[in-house]
Amino acid sequence: MIYDAIKDGEPTPQGQKTRYYFEPLDEGYSNSGIDNMRVSTYPDGSVETAYPMSGDAVMRWVPDLNDGQGGFVENT
Repeated sequence: MIYDAIKDGEPTPQGQKTRYYFEPLDEGYSNSGIDNMRVSTYPDGSVETAYPMSGDAVMRWVPDLNDGQGGFVENT
């Protein structure tokens, strides 16, 4: 999925890095549960980070949950 995001995603320059925005559900990953994702690359093309931004399978970390122990919640 990360390879396809770089190959087929929408590139956006961010200083020396490039961010690629990708919609897995529209690009053949119908069972991924990810609507949108972002991949950030260094100038040499290596991947800095990749993560889902929205979708049924996407959850986010909330550090204040569980008396400060943190926990995951659905990303709404």
